[in-house]
Amino acid sequence: MATVSLGGLVTAVAVGSAAITASSEGKAATATVLVEGPVVSVRVSPAAILLSLGTSIVLPVTTRDVNNELLSGRVVTWSTSNATVAGVGSTGQVSANLSGTATVTATSEGVTGSATVTVIPPASVGQLTSVVAGFSTACGTIASGQAFCWGEGALGDGGVPVSAAFPVPIAGSFAVSAIAPGSYHSCALSTGGLAYCWGGTLNHSGEVGDGTTTPRTAPVPVLGGITFAVIQAGNHSTCGLTAAGAAWCWGSGQFGQLGTGTTVNSTTPLLVSGGHLFASIAVGFFRNCGLTASGVAFCWGDNRGGGIGDGSTTNALIPTPVSGGLVFKALSVGESATCGLNTAGAAYCWGGNRFGELGDGTTTQSSVPVAVSGGLRFDSMDLGNLHACALTSGGNPYCWGENSGEGGLGDGTSSGNLTPIPVAGGLAFATISAGQSFTCGVALTGGAYCWGRNHRGQLGNGSYANGFLPAKVRGQP
Repeated sequence: MATVSLGGLVTAVAVGSAAITASSEGKAATATVLVEGPVVSVRVSPAAILLSLGTSIVLPVTTRDVNNELLSGRVVTWSTSNATVAGVGSTGQVSANLSGTATVTATSEGVTGSATVTVIPPASVGQLTSVVAGFSTACGTIASGQAFCWGEGALGDGGVPVSAAFPVPIAGSFAVSAIAPGSYHSCALSTGGLAYCWGGTLNHSGEVGDGTTTPRTAPVPVLGGITFAVIQAGNHSTCGLTAAGAAWCWGSGQFGQLGTGTTVNSTTPLLVSGGHLFASIAVGFFRNCGLTASGVAFCWGDNRGGGIGDGSTTNALIPTPVSGGLVFKALSVGESATCGLNTAGAAYCWGGNRFGELGDGTTTQSSVPVAVSGGLRFDSMDLGNLHACALTSGGNPYCWGENSGEGGLGDGTSSGNLTPIPVAGGLAFATISAGQSFTCGVALTGGAYCWGRNHRGQLGNGSYANGFLPAKVRGQP
């Protein structure tokens, strides 16, 4: 990677790193020399975005060498195919000037990367009465049942998959009673309980439930004609609960998360084994849980971090009771952890705990429920991928776990926390929902707010900048 002469002259000969050591009278010191190559790739992210007329954003750009190593300090110049529609400045700040489409290009050392920018008139959404956070997508509904999504991955608007930093109406004429964004797909229930799903980029495990593995950019009916009371979308899998409490799941069965006793995928709904009737169901990354009317919790699927809660780390292919004899009123499932509220509102969590998502003040995983520290009592709680949030009876929000330097805990900082801390801003919430490093909620005073990671526009505030405090979703009164 580098050579050094007797006089200490270092010469770069190949891309990579080398340790250069100098010795004198039995003493030695070493320095690491990093040799960077020329730029071979330029990536503008997101590659396709929707902008609301009159707004502006800064497009992130990365440059990499032949070994795919990230390069810093390289000169990047910007250009646009149509400055009348979308202008671009020297720092990559794009301004939405006129409805239409333009290509914005970044160039470094003769290598280019680009993004397609579509500018549309500002949308008037109305007051969102529900909001749910997914992986890189969030969705919400207004009182009339019209549904909107924003972010990236599963907007359901029927167009070419893009990122949108503001709500976009989903296609279809049905009124929505519930909506559930997952990782790369989303689902909704009509007011009559029929399930519809869509996924603009992926459907390789059948998570859309229409009998195919074809990506769908607009909602399509889930096969089987089953009427559901609840629907939940996870990572390449979906589950629904009928009014009688029967659980059905479809999509990826890689870890047994369909609950059928196998690890086989299914493109249509399958009845979860065991004959259990559940009052609620929670779908996570690779693991799902159900809660009976008497408060007994069952989980199935991935158990690598102990998230099943049965005292083991063995995957469960069918619903398995959570250890400890706790009676729960609510359950929520994240990437590696699971949490529940007992009937008194005390929070318990179990599973992986790399970022303190169990809330017990440690980063030690547990395969059985442990109490969340602080003695708080909550009315509701939701787990994101690696952080959790909950509401007290007065609607006061608390979060804990990973913060990724992106603000998903909403306390105004970029630091994670091993125990619950209050969300800043003074808002009280009726509902709260945690996604991948971001969080959303409906305020008691009305309207949806989001905070945290925003690299795909999932905060819905017209920006792609991370938000460390709750900010109102764009287009609401």
